[in-house]
Amino acid sequence: MVSVPGSAVAPLVERSCDDVVATTDRSMANESVAVTWDANGTVTSITDLRCDRELLPAGRSVDVELAPDQPVEYDAWDLESWTHGLGSPLAGDATVQWVRRDPLVASVRVRRAVGDASSIELTYTLTAGSPRLDIGIDVDWHESERLLSLMIPLDVHAPEASCDIQFGQVRRPTHASSPWDAAKFEVCAHRFVDLAEPSFGVAVLNNGRFGHGLFDGGIRVSLMRAARFPDPDADQGRHHVTVTVLPHGPGTHEVLAHAAALNMPLRVVSGASGQADGGQGAYPPPVVTVDHPGVELSAVKRADSAMDGGPDTDGQADGGQAVGGQAGGTTTPDDLIVRLNEACGDRARVTVQAGGGASLAWRCNLLEEPLEPVEVIDGSVTLELRPFELVTLRFAPEQARSALRTDDLSGGRSRGGTTPPCRRTCWGCPPLRRPPAGW
Repeated sequence: MVSVPGSAVAPLVERSCDDVVATTDRSMANESVAVTWDANGTVTSITDLRCDRELLPAGRSVDVELAPDQPVEYDAWDLESWTHGLGSPLAGDATVQWVRRDPLVASVRVRRAVGDASSIELTYTLTAGSPRLDIGIDVDWHESERLLSLMIPLDVHAPEASCDIQFGQVRRPTHASSPWDAAKFEVCAHRFVDLAEPSFGVAVLNNGRFGHGLFDGGIRVSLMRAARFPDPDADQGRHHVTVTVLPHGPGTHEVLAHAAALNMPLRVVSGASGQADGGQGAYPPPVVTVDHPGVELSAVKRADSAMDGGPDTDGQADGGQAVGGQAGGTTTPDDLIVRLNEACGDRARVTVQAGGGASLAWRCNLLEEPLEPVEVIDGSVTLELRPFELVTLRFAPEQARSALRTDDLSGGRSRGGTTPPCRRTCWGCPPLRRPPAGW
C-alpha cells in the first residue's frame, strides 16, 4: 500500500495496512466488502460489511448479457428500446481460477464463450483497505449485429440516478413513467453512475464505457456492439475495460475520489530518489492543491500570454480604461492557470494553494483575461463556489509583485518592455492590438 499526494511527484514508500483479504473457494472479503460466486463464476452476492447490507436483490446476480442488435435505420448510431429485452445472460460452462490470492489482493478470473466466435474473461479483484469490487473485462469480439452488456442489479430504491459528466452530474430517471422518461432507456455517463438513497448508495464506475441503462432494477453497462454499416469490421478484436462496484455513504464525494483513481491511476517512474529532509534533490511540492473533496481540478497549465492586470495608483490603466487587478501587479507568460469546478451540486468553501508560491491572483474568463483580483494569503486563495460552478484562476509568481507592466490594453504603448503578440482576433480589438499579419 502506498500514499501519494495529488498533482505531485512523491517517493514510493510503503505504508501499513490493517486490513486483509480473506478467501474461500467461492468467496473473498475484506473489512468493507464480501463477494460470493457460484460454480460458474457468476457473482451472486455483494455485501457491504460496514452497514451489513446486501447490494443485490434476492435471486438476482451480476450477469453478462448478449442481445440481437438490429436498429431500424442507423446501424452504428441507434439503439432500440426493445434491444435489452431480447437479451439473455450468457449460458454454458465457465472456467474459474484464482489469479492472485494473498492478504493484500485477491483476484479470480472467469472465462466463458460468447455467441458464435467470441470469448470473455472477467477478473474480479478485491483489495485490502478498499470498498471497491473491480471487474476487469477482456473481450475477444467477433460477433455481428449483437450487443454485449453487463447487468448489475441493485437493491437501492431511488427514482433517479446521478450520471457523471464533465464539470458536474445530471439526473436521469430509473423508470419509464412518461414518454419523456421512456426515451431515456439508455443514457450517457462518463466515469460513473450513482444510484443512491439518502444515507446509502452504490456507484458503478468505468474507465471507458459510457452507455448505461437504468430501467431494470439496476445499472446496465453497454460493453460491445457489432454494427455492419458503415464499417463492417467495427469493434472487432480485443478490448479491455474495468467496471467497478462501489457502495458508499451519503453524497458523492467518495465516488468522485474513486472515479478519479480508476481513470487516472498512479504512474510509477524510475529516477533519482529525493531527500526527505528537503535537501538537494528533494521532491517539489504539489503544483496545486485543493482542500475540498467535492472540488475537482480540470486544468493546470502555463498562461498562453501576458495580459496587463495592474491599475495605476488612480485605479485606472493608462488611457483611462479600468482593469481588474492588484496594485503594482502584472501578468506574465509564466503565470499559472488553474481551472476547477464544484462537482457534487453543493456549495463549497475551498482553499486553492499554488505549490510554487504566488503573490497575486485573479479570477479569469476562459480566455485567461483577468476579471477581478482575489486575495492571496501565504500563496493560497479561498473561494466560495456555487453548485457546479466553474472557476478559472490566474496565479502570478512572487516576482510579479515588483514587475513592470509590459503593455497597455488601450493602445499598445510599452513601458519597460515590448508588446507580446496577441493570439486572438476580436472584432472590437483596437487596431494597434490586432495580431500581426500571418499570425
